[in-house]
Amino acid sequence: MVLMEKTFEKEGAKYKVRFFDPESLDDIRDLKEITTSKGVRKWMTDIYGVKHKHYKQWMREQGKGNDFLFAVAGEQRVHGFVYVYPSELIRGRLEISYARSENAPGGIMAKGIKLACELVAEYILDKRPGKKNRPIIIAEIEEKNAPSIKVVEKAGFEQIRKFDEDGNGVWQMDWGR
Repeated sequence: MVLMEKTFEKEGAKYKVRFFDPESLDDIRDLKEITTSKGVRKWMTDIYGVKHKHYKQWMREQGKGNDFLFAVAGEQRVHGFVYVYPSELIRGRLEISYARSENAPGGIMAKGIKLACELVAEYILDKRPGKKNRPIIIAEIEEKNAPSIKVVEKAGFEQIRKFDEDGNGVWQMDWGR
């Protein structure tokens, strides 16, 4: 079984990309804080009305059905999340969504996204021994969300579809970067 955790350092501080613990009140508190922040609600409109039990259910998405919710955590707090799930946009692909706390240290989400994608690839290759290729992982981002575009490109994604009439573009993980 693949270890579903990776660590990295940024400016002397240690961070972990790991699954959320649905039994941890701290993890639930931090996830709620992230998703209810004004900046996140601006881009994730489908998060309104999420209750405590829904957060716990979401936090249990740890690979079953190719749904993965990862925490990007420091030693004391969760600073962001990376959610990987089957894409409705392009069949047969996985898609990511991500967000960070308004109080999160700068510059950690790109590395968190990259490591979360690596964990998903390792998991899928471990569960399907005949499969040789890493999964195709995409991100759909609105043109007006320049900070997210910058982060996803720093994480190793390249734009594969220009902005459409709704202002959405698509990026794909470039595993060679």
